[in-house]
Amino acid sequence: MKLRSVELYHFSWLSLKSKAILLSGNKGVDDPEQAFILNELVRYLEHPSSGVSALTRMPSTWKDTCNSIQQRVPLNKSSELVENAVSGWHQLLRHLSLNLSVVINQPVGIVLTRAREKNAELNFQEDCCHLSEEGTLIAEFDIPNAASKLCILADLKLRTINFSMKLDSPKDRARATAPINWLTRQLRGKEIENVAIRAYWPRRIPMTQARLDDVIANPAILINPGVTDLPTYLEVIRVVDLAVRFKGVKTFVEECSKEFPLFYKDIGQHLTKWVAKAPKVKAKSQAESETPTILFGADVIALAKDVTVDD
Repeated sequence: MKLRSVELYHFSWLSLKSKAILLSGNKGVDDPEQAFILNELVRYLEHPSSGVSALTRMPSTWKDTCNSIQQRVPLNKSSELVENAVSGWHQLLRHLSLNLSVVINQPVGIVLTRAREKNAELNFQEDCCHLSEEGTLIAEFDIPNAASKLCILADLKLRTINFSMKLDSPKDRARATAPINWLTRQLRGKEIENVAIRAYWPRRIPMTQARLDDVIANPAILINPGVTDLPTYLEVIRVVDLAVRFKGVKTFVEECSKEFPLFYKDIGQHLTKWVAKAPKVKAKSQAESETPTILFGADVIALAKDVTVDD
């Protein structure tokens, strides 16, 4: 057998533990003996003595990477600082997806293009290029039946983490404030802090943004003067300013691990995507109701047999 035809896969103990918890929680194993063994495996892996622990820190060079980008020091995409940061970021993304999967008892995936999914090296290099040029790290997560993908963006220049979900705006409304009200109604009455709404508009109309509370009180705050178009997209975003905690190899992971599921709990689970309403049957006018019915083919022959002609 040729070794080059054999593919090698690596699964961390944490990923196996998460998959086992999902199978057990969703009763994915029918055989009672196998289900018992699976539950015992989960119990063992959750014990501190098993040595299976979650991600707790970024690479040791994370602080140096942050300092270089904040001081506008040019970084090559193949430099050690950039590659270590991206490697740690990819581990953090897997950690976040596994944690949220366990919390909601549904598999959460990291969204990748087809090319990136087939080529891990391409995925790594493109993130390195993006970090060196833009100073940010970005990813999207696919959550089953969620209104949209959940986006996370770490901005090394501003020392912030952005969590957001962007939805298609309703197209069956007459006024621009109606789609905005459609979105804010889904979040009213919830105890939500530090959240803003962004409206994206067609053509060259600039994006607008305002705090959720202000938009609920006055949806027109998102509409520029003279604009009558409907927004194209509406985005719910939370920006978490970590300040000096952003550079910490442990604190950065801790904050991401705390804020990521919190954003989904506060916002993501309450959002529903817009679905166009089914068309309604048009009511007939009086003129239409008095219009004689036109018959064709067999209907005409059948009618003729029932008609008598007087001489």
